[in-house]
Amino acid sequence: MDVEDELWLDVESLLVRDAIRIRTAPVGESPVGESPPGTTHGATHKVVVSEGDGWESPRPPFEVQLELTGKTPDTGKERSFLSTRTVRCVSGDGTLPPGLSAAVDTMRVGERARVWCEPGRYLANATVCGVKVPGGNNNGGVEFECVLESMVHARDVFGDGAVFKRRTTEGHGEFPADCPVHDCTCRVHFSVGLMNGDESRGERVYDTRCAEGETRGEPFEFQLGCGILPEALETSFRLAVPGEVSRVTLNDALHPKHGYVGTDQPGARAVLDAIGTNEEKVGLEFTAELVGFDRPVNWHNAPLHDMLREATKLKNEGNDLLAAGKLTLARVKYEKTVRNLESLRGLDDDEHDAVRDVKRKTLLNLAAALQRLGEHAGAIKTLEKLLGEDEDDAKALWRRSVSLLATHEYAAARADLNKCVESDPSTAEDVAKQLRRVDEREESGVARERLVAERALG
Repeated sequence: MDVEDELWLDVESLLVRDAIRIRTAPVGESPVGESPPGTTHGATHKVVVSEGDGWESPRPPFEVQLELTGKTPDTGKERSFLSTRTVRCVSGDGTLPPGLSAAVDTMRVGERARVWCEPGRYLANATVCGVKVPGGNNNGGVEFECVLESMVHARDVFGDGAVFKRRTTEGHGEFPADCPVHDCTCRVHFSVGLMNGDESRGERVYDTRCAEGETRGEPFEFQLGCGILPEALETSFRLAVPGEVSRVTLNDALHPKHGYVGTDQPGARAVLDAIGTNEEKVGLEFTAELVGFDRPVNWHNAPLHDMLREATKLKNEGNDLLAAGKLTLARVKYEKTVRNLESLRGLDDDEHDAVRDVKRKTLLNLAAALQRLGEHAGAIKTLEKLLGEDEDDAKALWRRSVSLLATHEYAAARADLNKCVESDPSTAEDVAKQLRRVDEREESGVARERLVAERALG
């Protein structure tokens, strides 16, 4: 055969599977899209042999269990270096080589896949189950066959390292579709104990299953979003499916945001008594079971009267929180209500009027909450939503004048008050009193500014 002769090959594809390239991001690697010279990390490719169940994949700090086999497809002959064995690890903890770990994080429970790691120096010191991966000095890289047998949901709930949730008993349903993510009525059981560092002390200081407790052994029923339980526990219930039992740890029982912030919260007195005068941070361990919950209205396809009833319920919960001085929680309730109402489309005139009535009351109360929080700029912006639809809304004008006064906008505050009495003559007496207050504040402010100027000038 001459070197210039044509060569014809008859090729038959016996098996074709789609492979995906897995993106790994080792420490120190350049941002996505950049490939610095001298990089030692090869690519990783995954071929799905059989599909798994569900849609969720592991991610740190999920706990996973794998069936794993390793071999080297070098010099045309496959050689096994890792016999089939079960591997248990935490996603991203370094137990698996980076490429294999990233591939596992794309799998679903029950999935079987082949993972090929390209050759490179990054494999030179890699080990799996104490077995050295022989991928650093061959041309074929390494190939793993793995089955994701199970995974345990574990979460850093707020991403700040303070609260961790680990599922110990599977529930019924899919995350997050079957979780009480939105505010609703929940029925739960929980117990709480103290911790020494990362270890539980064992003894429970409070348990809703105790017949002598507040619920006499029945599930504790409460409304999400009202601050009834510590935020660490409430948010963990939002991330659970019915029947699920989880271990929730909090690194500080008195954490100002996630812990016990009032003696009226269930279990608070027992926890405080157990802590005593200990000045060091004491962690808590909760065993939390979501028994069930009342599904809230589906704001995409429910009848309008159901959505309005739900919105009124949320608004009233906000009113109760506002009256109790729980201003931030009230604000969140009002904002959720407004967001839900503003998402509605395709309303006729009567429906629009009904929605606007609930929205108006909610926005007025939201403005009141913001004013009590000292957030007057936010209150003004909220009230301008109402005045954009009805510039003669007396209540909105009155409340905006309050925030304008607080921000020393005296002329604008007077203008709103004068327009308020024009729109609603019954407010004349109150407006007169408020106008005198505006005058007094302005005079006081001018006098204070004059005193500061005189001192500055000597």
